[in-house]
Amino acid sequence: MPKRKKQKQNRKKQEGGFAFPAPLASILLLAAILSLSYLWVHGRCEALGVYIQDLEAQKEKIYNQFLNEEYKWSNMKTLPNIKAALLRNGSVMSWPNEDQIVRVFSSREEDSISAKNQYAQYSGSVMND
Repeated sequence: MPKRKKQKQNRKKQEGGFAFPAPLASILLLAAILSLSYLWVHGRCEALGVYIQDLEAQKEKIYNQFLNEEYKWSNMKTLPNIKAALLRNGSVMSWPNEDQIVRVFSSREEDSISAKNQYAQYSGSVMND
């Protein structure tokens, strides 16, 4: 009897080892990526929320300081306090006489309507004597 020849086996058709379906692997990988992304975004939002609360507390503190300084400034602007400050600095000042007041009138027509309320204004340039 003649010997039989061994047939070549197709290695592609051989099933050996653990087989995991590729579509299931891709779905699980996508789910893992999405869940990690969600956790990162959630953590970032929480951190920004804490930062915003700190900024709001700082804003409130600065606003209270502003109100205190505004109150102090309004008290310093009263006439008795101004007179006391002038005396402390050795400045002697009084109201001008009527002949010392110079009234400035505008030659423009739109300003002639409010000519009664004309005052000297700071034009932005510095004049030295």
